[in-house]
Amino acid sequence: MKILIHLTIFLAFATSQIWGQGQVNGDLNHDGENRTYILYEPVNFDQNKTYPLVFNFHGLSSAAWQQYFYGDFRKIADTANFIIVLPQGLKNEDGITHWNVGQSNADDVGFVSALIDELAKKYNVDMQRIYATGMSNGGIMSYYLACQLGNRFAAVASVTGLMAKDHLTTCTLQKPMPTMHIHGTADHVLPYMGSDTFMSVQEIVDHWIDHNKCNSNGAISVIPDINTADGCNAEHFVYQGGTSGASVELFKVNNGGHSWPGAPLIIAGVACQDFNACEEIWRFFSKYNINGVVGVSDKSKNDNLQLLVYPNPTQDVCTINWGQIMRTKIIIRNCLGKQVYEKSVRAGQHELRTNDWQHGLYFVDILHSKGTTTERLLIK
Repeated sequence: MKILIHLTIFLAFATSQIWGQGQVNGDLNHDGENRTYILYEPVNFDQNKTYPLVFNFHGLSSAAWQQYFYGDFRKIADTANFIIVLPQGLKNEDGITHWNVGQSNADDVGFVSALIDELAKKYNVDMQRIYATGMSNGGIMSYYLACQLGNRFAAVASVTGLMAKDHLTTCTLQKPMPTMHIHGTADHVLPYMGSDTFMSVQEIVDHWIDHNKCNSNGAISVIPDINTADGCNAEHFVYQGGTSGASVELFKVNNGGHSWPGAPLIIAGVACQDFNACEEIWRFFSKYNINGVVGVSDKSKNDNLQLLVYPNPTQDVCTINWGQIMRTKIIIRNCLGKQVYEKSVRAGQHELRTNDWQHGLYFVDILHSKGTTTERLLIK
């Protein structure tokens, strides 16, 4: 009864919030079916700019508009500048919305491929930075796409979704696939230990470690238990060293249920509030393009200023050099697009200490009279 009450409140609130700025409701005829989707353009969207594309798949019996709110990437997209697309699954023979991962006749793989092509015509999509994530059946779909359409995706992440055992025999993926998995140990819908149909979480992680040729000795850290009232805690496993820099990450949510961590609603069992799955997924996605780790040399082109950041990657200290003595401002943003550093200077270079910064990708902006020049900085 408590879950039903929460669900009713959630549906009412979500309905009132869904029709907002940046939302586009689209449709595409594929395989004789009129397929629909919701697309979110980040704030200050500019048709002339290139944007990464994140597919976000809903769960079984759910809908695109529910996932739009439940696995909510909008605030992150607004600061990190990427497009979100939430396709709508068709109803199966029982009248339940689903993603076909081998159990129906719906051509969902073909639909996703056609939707990529359609969006590439309408938007300036970065075709090297397309990602897939989803909840439950949507997470299963993300893995299925990695196997069946992996040449179009740079990385995938599954929240509470498993891999079917029979998918291993039909997986045609040849390139590395950076993979993140988020799952609760008390998930009674898709159990952490797997089933007759599905692999266990550890088997899935081991599969991608082996596929990507990662180091099997992963780094383990405990997520701070910042919300002791949620009844769970989480561990973070990172397996690096894979081909082209591909890695595998696992968030093991101890006592976590069939829910999206950080979401405002409990679907089934405990919903962990110690970390935000959307933030972690984008942090992970942002490191990769279709060829592997995004190069630190991939920077904005600006003939007015030569910007150098070295050493890059760095561990504790680096130098930002733009060669000209002038009044300028340095702004550094993390992979979520959040500003983490600002400094006004009147010099040709600046030393930056990063020994207490989180590892990951950052963007160094130099604001000057002729515009803004940006360089990527990778902190190991």
